[in-house]
Amino acid sequence: MNDPRPSEHHYTPFVNDAYQTAHKWGMKMSEVQISAPPEQPKPKSNCFMVGGITCLVIFVLLVGLGFWLFKQLSGNSMIKKAFGGAKLVAECQLNMANPSSDQCIYAALERYNTKYGRYPQKLGELYPTFLEKRSVLHCPADPSPKDTISYEYTPPAETAPANTIMVECNRHILIEGQAPLVLKLQKDGQVLKPNYATSGGPVDQPKPGN
Repeated sequence: MNDPRPSEHHYTPFVNDAYQTAHKWGMKMSEVQISAPPEQPKPKSNCFMVGGITCLVIFVLLVGLGFWLFKQLSGNSMIKKAFGGAKLVAECQLNMANPSSDQCIYAALERYNTKYGRYPQKLGELYPTFLEKRSVLHCPADPSPKDTISYEYTPPAETAPANTIMVECNRHILIEGQAPLVLKLQKDGQVLKPNYATSGGPVDQPKPGN
């Protein structure tokens, strides 16, 4: 049987196989169903398999860069002081009002008021009956002796609104030459602290109730 394939055409190996099969079994090409071969899945690209050295180098560079930045920041005295100052602000805020402890100024003032029907004239009256540790009355940023009462206190009237300021602390100077950050404890237990501008100084904060 003659090969029915025109000689001037070129065929893929897959089509050639089909022609050879048809020729062997005496079949016409019109009787042979030719379908495309199944598409082979492409291998997934994996950074560590394809370019393992490159990925490893990038990883090492990133770790090295992070370590270098950490060393630079930790060695900067101004940044270290700012971080230390922020920690002292947080500790001072907990001295004023601590939601997870009754050993804070606000809770002690409320216990005093519940017992006597009024607020004390001085913060020192809270210790030792209403505060176990006198150190709660000392701001951690205050360099004076630990038994010194650091906070400014104004006894509020019973009828004073909830946003009345009872206790203030102005011991936190985060940046040399700038005004201190002032923490304020309201009668309702909220502690207010002003936001700091990008220049490092405090910015005006809306008054409570506005």
